[in-house]
Amino acid sequence: MIKNFNLLKRRTLETLEGILGKKIKYVEGYEKIYVSISAYLDLDAKNTILDCINKSKYPNRLVFGICWQFEENIGIKADFLDDLKGEYDIRIVKFHYLESEGPSWAKDKAKQFYKKEKFCLQIDAHMRFAQDWDSMLIADYFELKNESINPIISFLPPTFVNEVFEHQNQPDFINFPKVISVTEDNLFEYQENNEQHSQFKNVRSPILEPSFIFTEGKWLEDVLFNKDIYFIAEDVYQSVRAYTSGYDFFLPKQNVAWHRAYYPSRIKHYNTHPDFNPKEKLKLSLNSLNELLQEKRNDLSKPELRNLKDYETYADVKFNFRSSDLK
Repeated sequence: MIKNFNLLKRRTLETLEGILGKKIKYVEGYEKIYVSISAYLDLDAKNTILDCINKSKYPNRLVFGICWQFEENIGIKADFLDDLKGEYDIRIVKFHYLESEGPSWAKDKAKQFYKKEKFCLQIDAHMRFAQDWDSMLIADYFELKNESINPIISFLPPTFVNEVFEHQNQPDFINFPKVISVTEDNLFEYQENNEQHSQFKNVRSPILEPSFIFTEGKWLEDVLFNKDIYFIAEDVYQSVRAYTSGYDFFLPKQNVAWHRAYYPSRIKHYNTHPDFNPKEKLKLSLNSLNELLQEKRNDLSKPELRNLKDYETYADVKFNFRSSDLK
């Protein structure tokens, strides 16, 4: 007989299985997913939310955290998403676009409504989904727990234009990210057109793709966003920070989402915000990346934890440090 139930509730599933001496059967559909979206003057955000809901197997398990950045004078109203709040579990923080400080800042704002949901999904505001995407990702995640304590499923989704979806008839034809070089500023350059058949297996990935990240919800607490990371360097920064925090990266077995290809009406922060100097922001972004690399390179005080050298070996990359960077 279990007497201290409150204590057991705070323990992990693995601990409880050890106490009971048996494997607990996984029951699908009871895990909530916190879907984090930052939307900058992007009217496709509503289509993204609705498609995410309509294509999910368990829509009542979805919780949305939205950072909505608007401008009334161009028809992108503050209340544009409000009609969804009564019907779905959607939490919205709103900012006039002049208050916005960029995509990483907005992602940090979007996560503020997280309330210990089991899983989290970070996506862009212009996405479409495969049928039962949630069930597929959760099944992949539990399978990956057999080889990783902290698996993350992340990939660069194929594109769609006018509801025409790339590789729709080849669901396992996925982009396999391959870093072919590291620039002087420690940015990654990737091999182009590197799609391959996954054979419906979760293949390890060298990087995180910021536009699609699925893992346990605690990731939103473990891996902090740096608002100074501005467009470039986000993939490198997040990959290094997550890997050295104990996370492993995997591709999904098949394409579970699509990303809208560039279209003329899409507005970017760097080409619309009058108070931001893109060159200065990009310089600050590179400085922030370099500070992280230096920190992880020099932090050898806890050998049981991963450091920058471990990530370089894993991802088969070599970062550049000038002699003035050496300590």
